[in-house]
Amino acid sequence: DPSVAVRWLQLSADQGYTKAWYLLGKLHVAGIGTRADAVTAARCFAVAAEQGYAKAQYRLGCLYLFGNGVPLDEELAQQWLERAALQGHANAQYLVGAASMTGMGRLHDRISGYAWLTLAAESGRSAHCAARDRAGAALTDQEREAAQELVRSRRTGAISPAPATLPVRSGFSAENGPADSSAQ
Repeated sequence: DPSVAVRWLQLSADQGYTKAWYLLGKLHVAGIGTRADAVTAARCFAVAAEQGYAKAQYRLGCLYLFGNGVPLDEELAQQWLERAALQGHANAQYLVGAASMTGMGRLHDRISGYAWLTLAAESGRSAHCAARDRAGAALTDQEREAAQELVRSRRTGAISPAPATLPVRSGFSAENGPADSSAQ
């Protein structure tokens, strides 16, 4: 019974289990065991994201990217996605790379974009590989070499992750957890 699973996950989340917050967010997005509620999903993802859970950072970044349950905010989306990307989340790396190539959220940076797409392509996903190849074809040899240096730096952890706390400008914070969305 999915509604029982939601109750048990909520109990686990209340005890501080990060992955439970993430799983609750997924259930609220899909409406499994509870009504579909993007605002509550975003709240759940925010708790897990603030605790450094890459999958939640990716999901929260996507919610900001599309304005689902939170205000549309490309800059904040990019920040959350970058945090997940720095932890090796391939889909986040792909989105950060594509955003950097097109200039979404930040200044246009094709070298950084190609570096992120290169890391994403290491997942073996054909869409990631194709995006890397398209981006690489648009760069000069010198730009590709600079991007490869970024890739080496990101693999070794020489580039530090984003600050520990990013603002969550959606009417909630990690401290207050998921509140009743009808109160908003």
